[in-house]
Amino acid sequence: MSAIRRAKIYYTKKVQLQDVIPLQIPFSVHIDICSACNLRCKFCFHFDIEAIKNSKVSLGMMPYEVFTHIIDDIKKVWGGGR
Repeated sequence: MSAIRRAKIYYTKKVQLQDVIPLQIPFSVHIDICSACNLRCKFCFHFDIEAIKNSKVSLGMMPYEVFTHIIDDIKKVWGGGR
């Protein structure tokens, strides 16, 4: 399985969802490998520093081993799909 690299994904031809449902696999998967942020947008959970501390969520970079594990799980579940 190889990833499709697209720098300008929004410029690609759109697929009408009603023409392809039910989906067997997702159109795309987004993995957030970094949760650290120095911005404090009011709509974002990073804005509430106390809530972050109380939630015991660890902020920072995802370890490479976790990332590769996610990719391997995706391959197992969705097989040879795009």
